[in-house]
Amino acid sequence: MVRRTHFIAVALITALMGFASLPAAAQSGRTFYIDYASGSNSNPGTKTSPWKSHPYMQAGAGCTGSGAAPAYSHQAGDHFIFKGGVTWPATCFGIYIPAGGTSSAQDYYGVDKTWYSGSSWARPLWDLNYAVTTYVVAGSTGDPGYHTFDNFEIARQGIQATTATSYASQEAFQFVAYGYTGTIIENCYIHGWATSNNVVSGTTEYSYGGVLGPGSPTPSTSIRFLNNVISDADGYLYSGGVKKSVPFGGACENCTEVAGNTFHDVMAACFSPVLCHDNEFYNIDSGSIALYDTAIHSQIIEDDSGGISYDYNNYLHDSPAAVSILVCAGSPIYNNVFSNLTNQPPIIIDTNGCYAENPATATEYIYNNTCDGTNSGGCVRLVRAGSTMGPVYLENNILINGSISVEAVMTNLVNTNNYNMTPSEASTYGFTAARKYYPSSADPNVAGKGANLASSCNGNLSALCFDAEASAWYGGSQVARPSSGAWDIGAFVANGGGGQSQSSSKPNPPTNLTASVQ
Repeated sequence: MVRRTHFIAVALITALMGFASLPAAAQSGRTFYIDYASGSNSNPGTKTSPWKSHPYMQAGAGCTGSGAAPAYSHQAGDHFIFKGGVTWPATCFGIYIPAGGTSSAQDYYGVDKTWYSGSSWARPLWDLNYAVTTYVVAGSTGDPGYHTFDNFEIARQGIQATTATSYASQEAFQFVAYGYTGTIIENCYIHGWATSNNVVSGTTEYSYGGVLGPGSPTPSTSIRFLNNVISDADGYLYSGGVKKSVPFGGACENCTEVAGNTFHDVMAACFSPVLCHDNEFYNIDSGSIALYDTAIHSQIIEDDSGGISYDYNNYLHDSPAAVSILVCAGSPIYNNVFSNLTNQPPIIIDTNGCYAENPATATEYIYNNTCDGTNSGGCVRLVRAGSTMGPVYLENNILINGSISVEAVMTNLVNTNNYNMTPSEASTYGFTAARKYYPSSADPNVAGKGANLASSCNGNLSALCFDAEASAWYGGSQVARPSSGAWDIGAFVANGGGGQSQSSSKPNPPTNLTASVQ
């Protein structure tokens, strides 16, 4: 995975999130309707007379039927409604966007759930049939960004692995040079990318393979990736028609915010984000990747490129990833739940490979996590050979059959109010995978036994003053930690048993970004 340098300005991030969260319904622009099955590009693009394809799709007859895109002149804030339950073929892609919205008028590519084909609404499907080996959606010259992509299913992208000395980049969404400012990707289902390339023995294969993200721009002007499901369970690498057990790519790289998503059966998930929170990750696989690419490494969350990543309220479980969270010093890790991660301790602070920052002065915070270290050989590992690491604060963590390994010299280590729990005690009080580690009753060894960290709850640490119950993967309502008095140890506030009702792990769509049907 390519690693890139970025620098974070919290004020800028906050401002960007302010405009990016504007409801689409409140933004200006016209609405155009698109139905590949029964539309025509000679139509005006109304709901009763829709287009067949989007003006920025490929204009060949294989997509348009006529060999011509619909007549269209862009205005900031335009909405494009794709009919639910309809499939657009590989001949329509990629989409190269020459124009975008503004901070107050976001362009919208998405759906109206009352407009669909079939007995019930389903996402519009972009079926690439392994024939699209470039980006599916990309910015191009003149695209300023400010666009939302909502509720698409993107399936079967073709990935061409290479033996070149640089990474091949075939990504579902790619805005390397253009269009990354204010872009939102939400409620999508992206799955099934694959390659038929075989790697010759003795060479190195380089391929992102379905990676999502903007690539090289700094995250503060990049992409928000919200409430999506991304999986390569039905993809991987094919050789001679045989599926190999090697999930490729899958990460949102250098994204501003990765939140509320489910990632599974991929190689990576959050790579150098600013915010990675409220996600569920499972079956993130290192497996046999080395058989095909010794350069690719598998981490669920990684930030080693000079910025700060805030990683919280995530559920990381049942994965053989090389490392679950690998960050340089300075990236807060809190309110996460770790279970059945089988290679190394799930939290590794390893500053040996870091650059563009000063790990000797960065402060690391690891607060209120719940870690079942039964299969991972521990819970936390601090590594820095040959020089000193900055201050590290390890507080209020539950370690079930786990440990903290200190292999570094640091200016200060605060290792307090962490509780080593036996598997027997965990079972007694309901700290189990079946309950997503929410206790069935209050354990007197962790309830009210933690340090009060309310003074740290500000900025991107604000969520520390709440527990992880409101995350989509848990399906409850957040509970505030007390402003005074002792905190409970771990990711959840123990209310005396039961917790909130749990739902499926599929992300719930947000309610503040919907199409405006005019």
